[in-house]
Amino acid sequence: MKRWIHASLILFLLISVVLFDTTVFANSSWQWISETRPFDLLPIVAVATIFIETAAINWGGNVHRLYKVFGMNILANMVSFLVPYLLNWADQVTHMKYPVFSDMIQYDHIYTVGTYYFILTLLAEGPIMYFSLKKDVGDTRKKRLLSAIIISNLITTILVAVIERSVCYGIW
Repeated sequence: MKRWIHASLILFLLISVVLFDTTVFANSSWQWISETRPFDLLPIVAVATIFIETAAINWGGNVHRLYKVFGMNILANMVSFLVPYLLNWADQVTHMKYPVFSDMIQYDHIYTVGTYYFILTLLAEGPIMYFSLKKDVGDTRKKRLLSAIIISNLITTILVAVIERSVCYGIW
C-alpha cells in the first residue's frame, strides 16, 4: 500500500512540474554584469555536490559502501542534469510544452538552481539512489536512507543557489 502512495505522490509532482506554466523571459533586457555565468560554475559545484551528497548518503543513510554510493551518485547526477535537455528535445519533437524546463534552458539570464531544479533533482536522482541502495541498508533503515537522500539534495541545492547568486549577478 505504501508503494502506491509513494508512486502516486511522485507521479503527482512530476505532472505538476510539467503542466504548471511559469513566466517566459522572451525578449527581456536582462544582462549579466558579472564576468561569471551560472554555467561557468557548473564543474566546480558539480564536483562539490557529488562529494557532499556521497558522504551524506553513505554515512547519514547508513549505507557504508562508499564506492557504490559514489558511482550511483555520479550516475544519478548525470541523469538529473540531462532530464531538462531531454524535456526540451521532447518539446521540439512533439510540440508539447514543458515550459519550466524549456525556459530554464533557453534563457541564460535565469539562474540554474531554484525550486524546480530541486524538484527535478528529487524526481530524477531520488529513485535511482534509493532503489540502488535500499538493499544495502536493510528494512529498518530505508526511511533513514530516503531522508539522507532528500536532505543531502536539499542542502546541496541551497548551497549551489547561494553560490550562484553570490558570484553571478545581472541587471534588467
